[in-house]
Amino acid sequence: MPTARTCASSSSSREQIARAVEEVLRTRADAILLPTTAIEAPEIGQEVIRMEDGTKVPVMSALVAFTLLHNLTRLPTVAVPAGLGPGGLPTSVQLTTAFGEDALALAIASQLEERLWPERDRRPF
Repeated sequence: MPTARTCASSSSSREQIARAVEEVLRTRADAILLPTTAIEAPEIGQEVIRMEDGTKVPVMSALVAFTLLHNLTRLPTVAVPAGLGPGGLPTSVQLTTAFGEDALALAIASQLEERLWPERDRRPF
């Protein structure tokens, strides 16, 4: 079980990361864009996946690897559909904006979705 010191240290680190990302978003960029996951959706029950470089990693680690920054900073973030991956499964990117810029995140996401996966290219699953 974590100690009070560990929790305080973790909270302080999270706040430092959040301030650094917020500074970038206030001074250098309107948004940060990253893949939502490192892999396409795994098969049901799959526990390990082989990455492109041949390493094996737990599926859950591959699924959450790119969301950690956004979860830590607690900034407005939206997952945007980005088309189909090599295996034919839907993929997405995540877009993050500065604190209080939720409307900007949604506006950019709306435009980005149409560019990445035009409605004419979508099909029902």
